[in-house]
Amino acid sequence: MNNMSLDVITNNGSLISLIGFLVILILYLWYTFAIVYHFVRFGVGVRPKVLAFVFLVGSFILFVLMVDAYFTVDWTSLIETIITPPV
Repeated sequence: MNNMSLDVITNNGSLISLIGFLVILILYLWYTFAIVYHFVRFGVGVRPKVLAFVFLVGSFILFVLMVDAYFTVDWTSLIETIITPPV
């Protein structure tokens, strides 16, 4: 792999990681919505609704942790480490 293609990949590394993050975020939010919706809509009594609330709070906490982890990782360094073969 020549240096030009490595530069293109590392310069677009933040774009690639942002697209990956958004895809995972959309899938995660859809999954969370589907579970909460079905617990609330088709649950009989109070217990499924309480379970849906607990699941929603846990999902929100995981979402905040995921966003924090995304912004604390140095994506350019990580991509360069993955792409560059060891010497």
